[in-house]
Amino acid sequence: MYAEFTLIDLSQLADAANHDAEFALAARYWETRLEIVIGDRAAELLILDGRIVEVGKTGSFGTELGVIRLRAAEDVWRRLLSPRPGPGWQDPHWIRDFDFHGNVLDRAPYYAAVRRLLDLMRLQLHGPAEGPTVADSDRLFDDPVGRYVYVDVQGVQYRVYFEESGSGIPMLMQHTAGTSGLQWRHVLADRDYQKDFRLIAYDLPFHGKSLPPTSQTWWAQDYMPTRSWLIDFILGLSRALELERPVFMGCSIGGLLAPVLAAEHSDEFRAVIGVNSGMSDRPPSPDRIDPSAEAPGIQPPLYFHPRVANDWKSAAMMGLMAPDSPEAFQRETAWLYASEAPPVYYGDVRSYRSEFRLSEDAARAIDTSKVGVYMLTGEYDPFALDGAADRLADLIPGVSHAKILSAGHFAPSDNPAAFKKALDPVLQAIAAAAPG
Repeated sequence: MYAEFTLIDLSQLADAANHDAEFALAARYWETRLEIVIGDRAAELLILDGRIVEVGKTGSFGTELGVIRLRAAEDVWRRLLSPRPGPGWQDPHWIRDFDFHGNVLDRAPYYAAVRRLLDLMRLQLHGPAEGPTVADSDRLFDDPVGRYVYVDVQGVQYRVYFEESGSGIPMLMQHTAGTSGLQWRHVLADRDYQKDFRLIAYDLPFHGKSLPPTSQTWWAQDYMPTRSWLIDFILGLSRALELERPVFMGCSIGGLLAPVLAAEHSDEFRAVIGVNSGMSDRPPSPDRIDPSAEAPGIQPPLYFHPRVANDWKSAAMMGLMAPDSPEAFQRETAWLYASEAPPVYYGDVRSYRSEFRLSEDAARAIDTSKVGVYMLTGEYDPFALDGAADRLADLIPGVSHAKILSAGHFAPSDNPAAFKKALDPVLQAIAAAAPG
């Protein structure tokens, strides 16, 4: 065996992986040559039927199998493999300095196995890391109740699923791209919020329990919601539920929608809360995540290839969460991405990247005396890392902007306790401003 190799002992890594239940599941049927390059040193792992059967020098195992390469400078590896990777360094897929190379059909289906190997490297270097745990629920039934409402949008009727809890000021909650209202389950179940707010979490059509419309041949169309459709849907849902100037809270794509609604429909909403909003029209610094570029972010073959299952999306989303969020909630959030129809995430992301560029003039023109504008940005969110959230906040007069410590891109679901600390003062301010 090829033992000592710069930062890590690959023989020890192979033994750990072959006795690890998570790796065994993620690597099922995997056959490849995995090349690891750290600085100027390189080695290969020969993987057959999901087991690492040999470790050797690069090129030792012929060329019959495809090769996947993990390559970076030693300092990049050290940051990636640190016990608690800092913002932007949780996952090689999202690091611009990291070369995750190989044929898409070789690497995408087994990205979860690659991630697990990196976890095992950290364990080898630093030992097990203790993270927060999740206690069992203290109630027999959760409070939210779900039902369907029919909403007409641009001449098409949609059967829309939503769940609600609490009473008082209505609040519509928009999930991230490619998931469902399940992301808001912790907010819906929080009885502190329920005292002053009627909390409504919905599934966009094509998402979660909101099926595609029966009046369209949607199966023969490329799924990509437009900006006008999304806005008309939210307004249509609000009217169907007979809400009076609700609060709108959205995360990710919903976070980008929030300032758009404030700019264009201030008469319809009393306040908007953009979770992970930002201006994404300026390139970030070279060592940061680029939320607007195709690489290393959303590459079409990775996210919408018919031979790449949703395992890839689930594993990739793990890299956008805070490393100190409870693992159970990180895994639950990733599970949501594995649960949706394949076109949904890619279509949503294409939509907001091509259509949700709020102009600087529009942002400056938002009148926060008519509609309250609040921004909450996760410490590990891409828009925090490249300054896009700060750029947006600087443009909107009267905006309230706060950071969500120890939370990532999916703050409401990956770290609900951290999210609550940031959300509480926002909801208190909105409730205090309500008439009567």
